[in-house]
Amino acid sequence: MSAPEIFNYLQQQSPIDRTIIVGGGIVGSALAYYLSRSSELSQIVLIDASQSNPQGSTAFAPGFVGQLNSIDHLTQVAKESVKAYQKIPGGFDPVGGLEIASTEAGIAQLHRRSELAYAAGLPADIISSEEASKIAPHFHAQDSQSQALFFGSDGTANAPKIAQYYQAEARAKGAVILEANVSSIDSHSTNSDNSNFSITTELGTMQANTMIVATGIWTQALLKSLDIALPIIPVAHPYAYGPSRPVREIKQPFVRWPERHIYARDHGEVDGFGSYDHEPVIGNPKHSALCDRVTESAILDAALTVFPKPAQRQSKAPYQGFNSMFSITPDSLPFAGAVPNVPGLFIAAAVWITHGAGVARLVADLVSGKSQGVDQAILEAFDVMRFAGQDPKVLEARALRTYNDIYNREDHR
Repeated sequence: MSAPEIFNYLQQQSPIDRTIIVGGGIVGSALAYYLSRSSELSQIVLIDASQSNPQGSTAFAPGFVGQLNSIDHLTQVAKESVKAYQKIPGGFDPVGGLEIASTEAGIAQLHRRSELAYAAGLPADIISSEEASKIAPHFHAQDSQSQALFFGSDGTANAPKIAQYYQAEARAKGAVILEANVSSIDSHSTNSDNSNFSITTELGTMQANTMIVATGIWTQALLKSLDIALPIIPVAHPYAYGPSRPVREIKQPFVRWPERHIYARDHGEVDGFGSYDHEPVIGNPKHSALCDRVTESAILDAALTVFPKPAQRQSKAPYQGFNSMFSITPDSLPFAGAVPNVPGLFIAAAVWITHGAGVARLVADLVSGKSQGVDQAILEAFDVMRFAGQDPKVLEARALRTYNDIYNREDHR
């Protein structure tokens, strides 16, 4: 059916037991998947503005999944997410992750992360430069000063494929997926049908009793209609694909150079690389997560210097650079859970691919009344109103300070 036909079909149904998820990225799609399996809910509707041509952060994510974070709650939901992605055909490739350092301070940091990994139950081994060059020869050449930390259970996620899988499975269980742009959400209990929410789309207005906002970089703008302000800051980030090449016999692990804020991975027929080695730039998301706010050429040219082969380090290499946006927050944690004083409203936003399925499962359990199984410490850490009453400008500045330290090695309070 076409979008107008789906909309008209929904208008003929009672909204009393309807749950609407706004946002069809990896988080919203996973929510639809988990909720469609709940016997507590009768009608699940997933609405996304770019269903036929995805334009959110999920569509452009490089797909690196490094589970270890110095914030234990993030490590936990990352581990849960990897378990979920491994069940999806083509969803997760366990190539491993490699962090390389060459200074005394950087190597000491690798050893500290190794200890954190051990405590978290993640396999992680300190290896020599020679060993690193053997498992990632196109990303590292043996030298006398480097060491590396290898995470054997990390890998790369095909975020669009994961989202598509979750949507297909949800649809098979009766969920309805609608392509439409959502312009506002209104909360009230005076609807003639006793529903809690009215949602305005380009096709018309719909009602629902339960609303979940999973709109990533667009969350802040959409919540204005509900007079809710969350410090979710969209930032621009440069990434590039190198020239086409034959597929390697063995795919290499993704690699990070933490001292340089640079990372790279094998995409199959191309290599990809990105950099956090620049001042954070706030994005202005409109219809797509792509943007042109960062002059990526100078940043990416500098990033090329980490590669071992002279041909790879040439700044005039025919790479394809672009900027996409993702969300950051003042404490590097997502917003996930119920909104107090707005019955039926839930949020799952500022969530990375690494944590997508784990956070979605947490929120789905809350929505379907299974809160007894939810980790209360994680729920408290992800509390959607934890910054209520604080200065928005101060919160924005705190969030921007986290951009160059995405694995939370420092305290940014």
